[in-house]
Amino acid sequence: GQSLRVVDDQVGSPTYAADLAGAIWHLVDADAAGTYHFCNEGICSWYQFAREILRQCGLTAELRPVTSREYPQKALRPAWSAMDTRLYREKTGQPVRPWPEALGRYLEQDPDLPA
Repeated sequence: GQSLRVVDDQVGSPTYAADLAGAIWHLVDADAAGTYHFCNEGICSWYQFAREILRQCGLTAELRPVTSREYPQKALRPAWSAMDTRLYREKTGQPVRPWPEALGRYLEQDPDLPA
């Protein structure tokens, strides 16, 4: 019965594990060496991520954005943890799926999640 309090001042790049596995395959296939970043395309805050999850699941809940200071955690999290996949795309020639689309694909895979 309480509102969901979700941090809105920490921004990152959501990553669907299946897309990451595919990216690793493409890097191996491209004989890539070195360090490559991979995540799904786009950035969002934890609040924006939670809002999209609720939307895609067709759920309604009171969602309240809060600051990191209002939501203390034992482990400090960076305010910006987004990644750049430019080198991955250049090396493999592969596009990167946008995170909302990847989230939808993930949600389709789990029959126990609401649709």
